[in-house]
Amino acid sequence: MSIWVRAYLHQPSGTQVAELLSQGIAQRLPLLTFLFSPEAEEEPEDVLERLRVQPDGDKDWEIYYRDDPDWFLPVERFTGEAAQEEIEEALEELEDYSHLETEPVREFLAGVVETIGFELKLSDAEGMGTPVAIAAATKLVETFGGIVSADGYGWMLPSGNEVDVIMEA
Repeated sequence: MSIWVRAYLHQPSGTQVAELLSQGIAQRLPLLTFLFSPEAEEEPEDVLERLRVQPDGDKDWEIYYRDDPDWFLPVERFTGEAAQEEIEEALEELEDYSHLETEPVREFLAGVVETIGFELKLSDAEGMGTPVAIAAATKLVETFGGIVSADGYGWMLPSGNEVDVIMEA
């Protein structure tokens, strides 16, 4: 089973994504670790020492942050029809909530041109994967506009070095 964190972007992300992912994690990991309190929490400084982001082909990336140097968090870019499918799935999930509650999220989704998804396994979600992925996604949203979605947590917007949850899951 996978748990997803997604950055729904209003502008195409271009070629600077790997650098932005690293910057976002470094910028927000300490506060997001505190905010999301993972079960298997580590010192953010230890995670940042191990952190490396590398491309996987021409549109995907791998985030290495764990003690195991072979374990990575896959990051996938969705554009065109694939991005549209991601948006449609998100809108379907919002049908379970009142229209008034979901209106701000729907407004952000209306302008999305690209989605970048972070696929967490359960061990990532129980550890530092959630704050790592949310930190990275938030940097992308801060840079290109849009909104962050995190399974189990809700919809978020950048707020300084933190996030504002505008709709809980």
